[in-house]
Amino acid sequence: MAELARWRLARASRDWFSDTELSFSADAYVRYLNERGYSPQTLAVYLESVAHFAHWSTRQRIGLAEINEDAVGRFLNQHLPICRCARRCQRTRHGVRAALVHLLKLLRAGGRIAPRKSADPATVAEEIHCFEHYLEQVCGLSPVTCRVRLQRVRAFLLDGFAAGHS
Repeated sequence: MAELARWRLARASRDWFSDTELSFSADAYVRYLNERGYSPQTLAVYLESVAHFAHWSTRQRIGLAEINEDAVGRFLNQHLPICRCARRCQRTRHGVRAALVHLLKLLRAGGRIAPRKSADPATVAEEIHCFEHYLEQVCGLSPVTCRVRLQRVRAFLLDGFAAGHS
């Protein structure tokens, strides 16, 4: 946790990281955000948000394998509105959510948690996956452009074909 040690986090946040399954990902998280050009202020807020989530997930007995969008949703929707954790912990929903989205991406990229399950029918999910590969690998489009195009194609496929229309 050498990268994490450089940051001046609230005492509760530092304590919350220790002895959790997410403590092993703290340095990788700092590097991940640094590589993406996040400011030191944003990085500190995100670290405190992840520390808050780590504390909550440990108290809820949510293991690393169970961390996913559902767990993040429970944290954001059920815990944050009634949070009585340390006074200086992060409680702003939009900031905490952004921090946890990055955490999920990092954990998935490192193979530490399962890939995100799609709620789409298998045929639509497969087409979207193939189209994503095409946009990234063949066309070389930026992640933002890919995301917008994937959203539009997904909506088209779900509207026209998911409900059994031919």
